[in-house]
Amino acid sequence: MGNKTLFINLSDIHTKEANSDVILNKLQSLDTYIETLRRKNNCSKSFIIISGDIAFSGSPSEYNIIKPVFTKLAKSSKLVMCAGNHDHDFSTYTTSSRTTILNSISKNEIEDDLLDVVTSGQNSYFNFERELTFSPPISSSKLSKSYNYGEFQLQALNTAWCSEIKEVGGQLVFPERCLIEPSDSKTNILFFHHPLSWLEPNNQKVIRNYSRDNFDIIITGHEHIADSFKVTSENNTSLMVESISFDDPEVPDNGFISFIIEDDEVLIQRHLWECDNFVPKDTITKSQVISPSTKSLNGANLNVEFYNNLSDIGTGFNHINKDNIQLNDVFIYPNINVDSDQKKLKRKSSKDLLIEDRFSKVIITGDECCGKSTLIRKMYLDFINEGKICISFDGIEIKKPKKLNSNAIEKALVEQYSDFSYQDFCDSNKEKVLFIDDFDLIKGPVKELSKNTISVFNQFDRIIVAVSDSYDLGDSRLQSDNVFLGFEKVEILKLGFKLRFELINKWNSLNEECQSSKDELVTKNNLSRKIINEILGKNYIPSSPFFLLTMLQSIDNGTASEMNTSSYGYYYQYLITSSFGSSGIKKEELDEMFTYVKELSFYYYDKNIKQDNFDNLWDFNASFCHSYGLKIDVKNKLDKLVKAKVLDYCPKNELYSFKYPYIYYFFIAKYLADSLNESPTQLIIKELIESLEKNKNMSILMFLTHHSKDRTILDAIVNKAKSVFEPYEKANLDLDSMFIDNIMKTLPQFTYEPKDSDSHEYRLKVEENKDVVHGDDESEYEDSEDDNHSSSGAQHLIKELNLAFKSLELLGQLARNYYGSLKVEDKTRLIDEAISSPLRGVGALFKIINEDPEETIGLIKHNMEKNLSENVSVSKEDLDKLAREALFSLLANISFSFINKIATSIGNVKLMPVIEKLTHDNPTNSYHLIYLATKLDMGTFISPEIIKGIVDKIDQNSISSTLVSGMIINYLYMFEVNDRVVHKLCKIGNIRYSTVSRNLQLEKQKSNN
Repeated sequence: MGNKTLFINLSDIHTKEANSDVILNKLQSLDTYIETLRRKNNCSKSFIIISGDIAFSGSPSEYNIIKPVFTKLAKSSKLVMCAGNHDHDFSTYTTSSRTTILNSISKNEIEDDLLDVVTSGQNSYFNFERELTFSPPISSSKLSKSYNYGEFQLQALNTAWCSEIKEVGGQLVFPERCLIEPSDSKTNILFFHHPLSWLEPNNQKVIRNYSRDNFDIIITGHEHIADSFKVTSENNTSLMVESISFDDPEVPDNGFISFIIEDDEVLIQRHLWECDNFVPKDTITKSQVISPSTKSLNGANLNVEFYNNLSDIGTGFNHINKDNIQLNDVFIYPNINVDSDQKKLKRKSSKDLLIEDRFSKVIITGDECCGKSTLIRKMYLDFINEGKICISFDGIEIKKPKKLNSNAIEKALVEQYSDFSYQDFCDSNKEKVLFIDDFDLIKGPVKELSKNTISVFNQFDRIIVAVSDSYDLGDSRLQSDNVFLGFEKVEILKLGFKLRFELINKWNSLNEECQSSKDELVTKNNLSRKIINEILGKNYIPSSPFFLLTMLQSIDNGTASEMNTSSYGYYYQYLITSSFGSSGIKKEELDEMFTYVKELSFYYYDKNIKQDNFDNLWDFNASFCHSYGLKIDVKNKLDKLVKAKVLDYCPKNELYSFKYPYIYYFFIAKYLADSLNESPTQLIIKELIESLEKNKNMSILMFLTHHSKDRTILDAIVNKAKSVFEPYEKANLDLDSMFIDNIMKTLPQFTYEPKDSDSHEYRLKVEENKDVVHGDDESEYEDSEDDNHSSSGAQHLIKELNLAFKSLELLGQLARNYYGSLKVEDKTRLIDEAISSPLRGVGALFKIINEDPEETIGLIKHNMEKNLSENVSVSKEDLDKLAREALFSLLANISFSFINKIATSIGNVKLMPVIEKLTHDNPTNSYHLIYLATKLDMGTFISPEIIKGIVDKIDQNSISSTLVSGMIINYLYMFEVNDRVVHKLCKIGNIRYSTVSRNLQLEKQKSNN
């Protein structure tokens, strides 16, 4: 079956005792008939929308009649519903208070407490709805509920809240404040019982505009007339469907409607009850009703082809659960640098370009993959939604200065709008916004360019121009004409940790399983984040949306378990192959291309150069052709590699270089892997391992172990790791940390705050803190010239710690890469040494401080005193306490960081048996803590009993107790954990559960009920 959903709309069932046999017969037939329709239309799922009047008089007995059959329907189809006037049990109103309320106040401004009174007659309906609706709403007001279902969002309105026994058309009101803002990235479906004509005229206008501006399909019922099946459109975007009665003896046609949404088409069909069976009848398609030529956005009618171009994210991205990804599905506003009077203001959001007056004239720069064009398209859509008039030019199409004039504006209006002339443009008093992408590609006489540009600029209130980062904005000829006078120059930055996570969350939220389960979304986000941060390294790959989306797409091609076990080399290879493919290189050319780049990368490595000129590369090409017996046009080959973003060409100095570090390292490693048996290669690999602490060497080795699992390489890496902190014992965080107990008299108390327990928001704060720590450093992944030349004790210690972490990363990667092909003893050796070298590092630090902890405390006190303000007085006792707290915090944080780093590097479901065995063989606090951290870091549910079993094996001291509490509270905030489990884990970790916050939550729940 396909991945399509069959939607069924039932309306006006009117269940009562007198017709119960008829209704039950129809509903029982419906269940079988829906299954037939699913198979016939190749749909994998069905969704029933009930648009009111389930009962005849809203009494509990009427809902009880059909509850069993609806319970059965709910097992094979998802159910969602809204109330109709017949779902109102008016017999429950024994006084005139309801009538008094409705007649004495403005229905549009009625408060929630009064709504509870006037809708109390719908309580039987509410109970029925609550029991059978497929999912709790994602958002709700007193009279509306919004539900997510895959790529769809459904909103139900209760228009019957103010119904009366004898109601008159044109008198109902739906309070505007009860409307819910729908998603801008889903197919939105709105349904309510009364057609719009039943609403009071002014209210009707508001609800009509809200409906057609925000929803793709609008469903109503209630009319009870023979020709009630109507499908219309008022704005060429929304389908308005008036349904048919499921059971009404007064009209000849009873039944229901179905519809299927596929791409941009909607197939709607009527099904009638004839001779004790449902029979398919007439069909209507969206394309028969709606002209596909326009897209209406806040009163502006854009040509649909132009709108689709604006909304397309380009480059052929696809998602496993959504074929046609739109810009709003995944767009994240990047941060920018603002360059004003040579003063840079970092980490400002590009969203500020929409709202701050200082950005009325802007020049956007950045490298080719930073997303300048995408930002322009998103800003165009956002400005249109704000009611502004937008025009977009592309420098590629304009080409010559003579084409940049009022005629170009008129032409753009015709191409971009369906009914907006140049005269309309000139007469409008709305704010006008001009976008020019690739302005630097408009080539021609500078005087003419200046004159025409200024003439066009003068017709707009806001101007946004995008140029490449190499464009000379300081050209004296442009400056003399003041073309860019008053413009702010902004540079798009790569996505930092927080924005990366937001993009990951948006992408994963498109998954159906993530939409139905927050736990699944949190777990998937965690795995994706780990993989992407590892792959990016320190600017290993540009952290731009293009690369991130490519990686997310690649991750989605595997299963959840594969995500955490695949060799990261696989993702790099995917990026390289995708880059070749998108540049037009055919599959049959890939082998030659890979070989060529492999040899070229080693040519650069062997000569120890970062860039080279054409003449030298001509010589390289000649040598390559001689070695492989090929004839290759070097200029054509280099152009292809530049187009594929493998090489970068700088026209200023006419030099070629590798565009991204990961490509360079990937292919050097490929060269070494293919020549392992040659003595020069073996010598190179030996040198790489001996200087493992260097970033470049670490990178090449990481890729080398992707291309080859030669045993001698693995042995050499393990032996190198063993030499790190060789004289020191591994920290066991038991007896070796007892000296820390004397530092602190009382341990810090951890407190869990339920009000702060939104795992997504907490994760965003964590990622934001990383941005603060790492800043906007975008330097390449290169080693300092001064690395490793100092012999001071402190610097030697830092070098050894760096090497310990490098060894950990490499050994952990090896174990994860080859978990299926390495024997148990080999995996055990890799993981054991991955754990051992950083633990020896902790042991070294502890030994140094343990030699004289009081001296260390004294140094801390001395530094504190030096930094105290003259006006601040601190007693000796308080200063001593602060110094001890600072030292304890330092040691605890170091231990926590090391344990977590180890857990992250080796954590893998497939490796857990090995880690468990190592913990059993090394029953120290440090191994038990690593085992606990590894379990918690995976994000999957772990029973409190398992966690307690691990914690019980840990000998309690100040460090171990603090680490256990820290790990558990971090887990509680990072992942979705139900309240019952939270209480158990807090008890295990000696964590205080904030009773104040808990009481507040209970009060909130009571008020909501």
